[in-house]
Amino acid sequence: MANERPCNCPIASVCSRSLGPFREIRRSQHTILFVEGSPADHVYLVSKGTASLHRATTEDRALGRTRELKQKGALLGVEGLVSPTYEASARAETAMQLCMATTSRVQEWLAQRPAASRVLLETVLRSRERALLPQASPDGTATQRVAQWILDRDPAGRDEAGVSRAVMADMLGMRPETLSRALRNLADMGFIDVGRRHLLIVDPEGLRDTLAR
Repeated sequence: MANERPCNCPIASVCSRSLGPFREIRRSQHTILFVEGSPADHVYLVSKGTASLHRATTEDRALGRTRELKQKGALLGVEGLVSPTYEASARAETAMQLCMATTSRVQEWLAQRPAASRVLLETVLRSRERALLPQASPDGTATQRVAQWILDRDPAGRDEAGVSRAVMADMLGMRPETLSRALRNLADMGFIDVGRRHLLIVDPEGLRDTLAR
């Protein structure tokens, strides 16, 4: 399409300009990228922003509980290479820049360029390794678990993901009100500055000390 460009992403070494299947697109915050069980007709690679993955658990929660967050370098919908449908639903938690390709084009590309298969596999494994860090620890108080999650996700000191508190609570496996109390405790101690749309680490050492109490 006219508004799409050749991508500049982690697989650029095997995705030559105008020859690879991926093209850059943008999606606004809260856009549904794909839905669990629907035909897996596209593969996405995250260039900028954060997406959440959901699996339906009840009829009244169409997207289901948040299972995972995907950020720069992560592949979405790659299961379409071996399965006819998506395994989960994906939503843009922030404004996003993505590299998108049809599943059929990716399959053709992998068949034509053997080196691409290795790079794609490495990309999947690296993104999976990064995704292991932000998972909630079952140990400690609610305040300690929130402090650990913040530090794991954002050691630089700024919550760039911009995920909603509902998603954060899902990822931590706690009720939203419990999360709110824990965030308020950390803010009252002067370790973080938190608002409806931001979360900043003010005192990283203080956050780390919280884990040892």
